[in-house]
Amino acid sequence: MNIEFSRPTDPSLRNFRLEYNTIVDRYLDDTDSFVPRNIQTHIVDAIAMPEKRPVIEENGEYIRKSHLATLKYTGAIRDIRLTNEKLLSVKNELAENRQVNLTSGTSIYAGDRDFEISYLYSGSDEVKTLRVEKYTQLEFKRPAQIISIREDAYISL
Repeated sequence: MNIEFSRPTDPSLRNFRLEYNTIVDRYLDDTDSFVPRNIQTHIVDAIAMPEKRPVIEENGEYIRKSHLATLKYTGAIRDIRLTNEKLLSVKNELAENRQVNLTSGTSIYAGDRDFEISYLYSGSDEVKTLRVEKYTQLEFKRPAQIISIREDAYISL
């Protein structure tokens, strides 16, 4: 399936949702609302200009932004499966004694809890500590190495 959207006539529209089913046999029922119980429903959320996330704070070292969208509650839905980008758990990487190095422009994401990191900038011996609120992301302007973390954070692979 290849779907393409045209630019909306209302420039304030930025978020879109596509909902579709894997297959619906219209010979059983030709109404638009008929979806058999064993058929999967897929939902795709599209956000125009994702690079324009709301900036919470910016300084010479980093940019802190809020997430574009957050799923906080799904209700009592059986057999729900969420798919997203592959994420790396910073906490798990450090627990396995792996180095976590962030290049300039790489974001580190908070989930549903605040986290606190200790880090070094490339070429520096000064350990810095920073607290990041839940549902936000942090983008360093220089390469940095994460030394320790309280709670967890994630990096897109």
